[in-house]
Amino acid sequence: MASEALEQAKALLEKMKAADWEAREALKDELAAMATPESGVPAFLESVLKELPLEVRWDVQEILEALAPPPVEEPEEEEEEELDDPNAPLRMSDLDEVYADPRGLALYVDKRTRTRWFAQQIDPRTGQPVMMEVPPDQVDQIKMQLQGSPYWRIGAGVQNG
Repeated sequence: MASEALEQAKALLEKMKAADWEAREALKDELAAMATPESGVPAFLESVLKELPLEVRWDVQEILEALAPPPVEEPEEEEEEELDDPNAPLRMSDLDEVYADPRGLALYVDKRTRTRWFAQQIDPRTGQPVMMEVPPDQVDQIKMQLQGSPYWRIGAGVQNG
């Protein structure tokens, strides 16, 4: 039975190659009706797809797309899961800016732990910002040096002195 269906599909494709667009539409519907997975017709159509004239190829692709199962969407990973991993690399969205001096110094604190501090300065040689982690024993020293500065971010949740 499968070989009969394949022979019929071959005959329909030959007719579609010679037909105008109106006649091809009826032939396409007939081909779609016989293209069941059990018949083997979809696999045959995929195998000959590249050999078909462009307009016939489009019609066959429509049939194959209609037969294809809908794509399974994978659930997106939530950011909360990423934040739970202490070894995940930090992104700028993981940092809160707590100090921003317009002359080029900015301080950030890790949103997850609120214990890791980062300083960003402009490299005078390249003009590009450079980010570095501040060792924990130097955080209090930096806070003391910048005490009273007007560049602390209000509401950042970090005491500046």
